[in-house]
Amino acid sequence: MRDAELTEQITVVHQQSRGTYGAPRVHAVLKHEGAGCGRRRVARLMRQAGQPGTGPRSEAHGWRVGHTDFSILTEARYHADVPQPPPVPAPARGCSRPSAPPISLV
Repeated sequence: MRDAELTEQITVVHQQSRGTYGAPRVHAVLKHEGAGCGRRRVARLMRQAGQPGTGPRSEAHGWRVGHTDFSILTEARYHADVPQPPPVPAPARGCSRPSAPPISLV
């Protein structure tokens, strides 16, 4: 297959992905369609055609820009309105059954 024909197919696949597919994905699609070509050739032709693969996730990491309202994290909603009962003591380690009452020898 000639480079010009392959570049046309690469352009079609690239446009169908709205410009998000890079060379590995474009190569996988072309391979699935039966076009015999290598990944590096696809990458070279994409560079020559000016079709970089840029994903939509490039800027969406962590907090969104402009999100400065941290009041949901610092509100006093964690305070109890009524007193809480004391915590239940944990059982002794290595003891799988409740302890028996002490035996009186008197």
